[in-house]
Order: sequence, then C-alpha cells, then structure tokens
Amino acid sequence: MGLGHVPPGQVPRARPGAHLSGRQRGRAGKARALDLSDSRREVGELGEKLASWFLTGHGLEILRTNVMVDDGEIDLLALDDGTQVAVEVRTTRYSDDPIDAVGVEKRRWVRRLARGVGAHRVDFMGLRLDKDGFDVHWLPGSN
Repeated sequence: MGLGHVPPGQVPRARPGAHLSGRQRGRAGKARALDLSDSRREVGELGEKLASWFLTGHGLEILRTNVMVDDGEIDLLALDDGTQVAVEVRTTRYSDDPIDAVGVEKRRWVRRLARGVGAHRVDFMGLRLDKDGFDVHWLPGSN
C-alpha cells in the first residue's frame, strides 16, 4: 500500500538525455502495482517520485523536494545545465489532462514562490495514473 510501489532508495540517476522541447506527452513506462485507491497524499507523493525519475532521465538534477517558501511549497527544485528550476507537479487518476489541474492562479502563485528561492525557470508537470501505468506531461518554462 502507499509508496511501496516505488523502489526504495534514491531516485535512479540516468545519463543526460535530449531535453523535450515545448509540451510533450508520452507513455513513460509502467508503474508497478499501482493502487489507484491510495489516498490523495500518497498519490501525490508517488507522482513527485515519478516526476523526479523522469526529469533525471532528461538530464536534470533534483536538488530538493517539498521546499517550503513563505506560505507555500515548491514540489521539486532542480538544476538544468546550471539553471535553477522550480517544478510544480500535479498527479491525477484517470483525468483527461493533468496539466489542466494547474490553473492560471496556481501558475502565478508557483512563479512567485520560485522567485523566492532564486529559480530562473518554472516547469509544470502533470502525471496521469491509470491501471496500465502512467503518462507524463511536461511543460518546461522559458529562462
């Protein structure tokens, strides 16, 4: 139950790969033993771990997770070729497009929080979990 679906230990490091340009969507692989009845918090934590894994596979280095800033939180703080990146992650179950779960106000809020930690870019990621695995939607920001 819970995050037991994710292998224990550090998020695996991958060699730098080609960065995705713009918004990309694709099947990232199959998650093992997804339990879609997990609590919202557990599903969110799983989504953040999967997002970390995905980003490291595309050449980013995860610096910190769940960074508290003022009265908010940045899900992931990463480094992309010397640029500090704040990443907002949304995880949904069976939803059409998880990026849609990040509304205009939330995007503004995350950008404000990102300035508070010195991030020069804000990326938005959406993960959709279903019985067959998960899809990753990555919307890299501009520097």
